[in-house]
Amino acid sequence: AWRGPTAVLPLDLSLHLFDARERPSRQPEEAPGLGRALDVDRRGGELVAAWERRTRPGPLRLAGGAYLGRVEAAAGPNALAGTLDERSLFAEADWRPRWSRGVLSWGVDLAARGESAETGDLGWDRLRGELGLGVGYRDSSLRASWTAGRIGGDAPAWHLFQLGGVSSSLLPETVESARLLVPALPLGTQLGDELSAFRVDLDLDALPLPLFWGRYEVGSGLPGERALELAGAELRLRLGPVPLVRLPALDLTLGAAYVFDDPFADDLNAWIGLTWRP
Repeated sequence: AWRGPTAVLPLDLSLHLFDARERPSRQPEEAPGLGRALDVDRRGGELVAAWERRTRPGPLRLAGGAYLGRVEAAAGPNALAGTLDERSLFAEADWRPRWSRGVLSWGVDLAARGESAETGDLGWDRLRGELGLGVGYRDSSLRASWTAGRIGGDAPAWHLFQLGGVSSSLLPETVESARLLVPALPLGTQLGDELSAFRVDLDLDALPLPLFWGRYEVGSGLPGERALELAGAELRLRLGPVPLVRLPALDLTLGAAYVFDDPFADDLNAWIGLTWRP
């Protein structure tokens, strides 16, 4: 991956090239019913141009870009088609203003992404948005967030919304934006063209780790589909780069959660994840 400012326009350009062999069917914990639907070999590149303005409450970021790649399914009907060309155009916006008065603080998180794409001869589009509200008192805070999304057209399984898994340093945002990352669950726990999620985070100064509760539902909006709830503790750290020893920025997450609903009801799962951010 490469990132840097342009000499002429007030834009930051980033280029992400990758070559990945994905095998969710071989996860330590199997997602029931998933099979090899998400097993693919893909490679490609994503180019992003971003504009950022420093507003008084918080930075506003607008970005757009294009993705070109090739993918080959390891199983299922798409495997018979061999290697497929993929291309997409996307736009995204992100604004996270913060305010404070004395020992009190509050903020809003607003983010949205829209994408129009083709895989082989099939066209599809994907929309995803997030709204978060938070309040804080001294070193304690409470935050609630909502995420929703919808996919139209004929998206293949690997571009549908996917519940579970952890972030990857290798994959570009075009791939990651299909995933609702929940480290306590294996990737592909739920799969579908509609996404709905609600999460509450409580960070108390007296507790060693922030607490959270989440309710997630990924599917096709059909009767009988059920949401999945879990609760636990999770610590997220974002560390900046260290140029002196050529270390990139990285994200660290560790935690544990209890799952209330099938297919992993009464499971207590723990995780630790490290993601490099070049």
